[in-house]
Amino acid sequence: MSRLQTRLLAQDICRFYALVRPEHLKSLEAFDSLYATFQLERLFYAGASPTVPYIVSIVGQLLSISVSYASLSWDAADKASKFGWILAYFFFFTQPAADDCVSRVLLRVPDLALECALQQAQGGDHVLAVVLAQLSAAGALHIVPFVDHTINWQEIFRVHDAADMPLLREEKRRNTAAQRLPVATVLPTDIASSLASYESEIAQQTLF
Repeated sequence: MSRLQTRLLAQDICRFYALVRPEHLKSLEAFDSLYATFQLERLFYAGASPTVPYIVSIVGQLLSISVSYASLSWDAADKASKFGWILAYFFFFTQPAADDCVSRVLLRVPDLALECALQQAQGGDHVLAVVLAQLSAAGALHIVPFVDHTINWQEIFRVHDAADMPLLREEKRRNTAAQRLPVATVLPTDIASSLASYESEIAQQTLF
C-alpha cells in the first residue's frame, strides 16, 4: 500500500471517528448502529471490479489502520484506543470472506497494545472484554512483539490534524503499557489461554 492509499482510507475512518460519541463506545450495539449508518465496510471494496470483488491488501490495510488506533497510548488517547479495538472487531467480522476462516485477514497486534487493552478489561470495561474474548475465540489475533505502525500513525495524525480533530491529549503520558498485570478471573477463560500462548510465541521470537 502506498502512503496516498493509506491516507485516503484514513480520511474516511477519520470522518467516521468524528461521528463517534462516548455513548457509541459503551456497547457494541450502539457502535453497530453508527457503523451500519455510515456503511464503513464499503471501504473493503475500494478498487473492486467485476472480476476482482475486493483487494486483499486493502482489507489488510483497513485492519492495520484500526490496530494502529488501538495501539495509541491509552493515557494520551483513550477514546482513540478503544475506538480502534471496537473498529478492529467490526472490520474483522464484516470483511469479505468473513465466513471462510481460511480466507480471513488476521489482526497483527503488538503485544503491548493487547496488554493495555487487557488492563482496561480487567478494570471493568465490559465492551473491551467482549471484543477481546470474541476476537480470541475466532483466532483473529496474531500477536507479534514488534509491529511498525509509524506510517499508519503519520497518516492518521495528518488527517486528524487537517480535520482539526487531534487525537492525543496534552497531558504527560504514563507508561502503563510497560506494566504487566496478572490476568483477572473476570476475563473469559479463552483470553487467559490466548495470553499464555502469545507469551510463549514471543519468547520463541525474541531476538538477541
